[in-house]
Amino acid sequence: MSKFRSLDLFNIDELFSEEELMIRETVREWVTEQVLPIIEDYYQKGEFPLHLVSSMGELGFLGSNLPADYGCSGINNVAYGLIMQELERGDSGIRSFASVQGALVMYPIYTWGTEEQKRYWLPKLAAGEKIGCFGLTEPDFGSNPASGLTTREEEILSLLAKGYLYKEIADRANISIDTVRSHIRHIYEKLQVKTRTEAVLKYLHR
Repeated sequence: MSKFRSLDLFNIDELFSEEELMIRETVREWVTEQVLPIIEDYYQKGEFPLHLVSSMGELGFLGSNLPADYGCSGINNVAYGLIMQELERGDSGIRSFASVQGALVMYPIYTWGTEEQKRYWLPKLAAGEKIGCFGLTEPDFGSNPASGLTTREEEILSLLAKGYLYKEIADRANISIDTVRSHIRHIYEKLQVKTRTEAVLKYLHR
């Protein structure tokens, strides 16, 4: 595939540092070589190219503007913006994956998490070894997480209903297995049940 040449009608490139331009060129080449040749096929299949995640982690695209002390790239916000711009050129879903992983999963952990949580989760998320998620919408609200009504217990009960085990729930909910067990005990008490099956049936027939 031929090399991408962008139009710079307002000479914006002159405002970027050499490092920022180098980062942009790295992402630009990666998008041209790895994303553009395959993305239409994945779009038609309705699938996400998960095999690209580890490569994005290796190149430092995930949580790139967070500190290097936590396994991230530690670049500035301008360079982060250029990474997102180039990923968007390839595919909006690819860019959304990277920005959600960095801004809506990793940044909250970095800002509000304990040091133990930061040391454990951020390097794994930056490398693409773990994939985070963000609960953004609910039936009564659009993109308005502050108005969401779902609690951690609702999330765990939903995962139980889908057949996930304690460890899988802990990974997906970013909490310890002991915390999962504590929440499940509380769920059982609230629902007045004694078994997982009873809890799931009550949850599904509310």
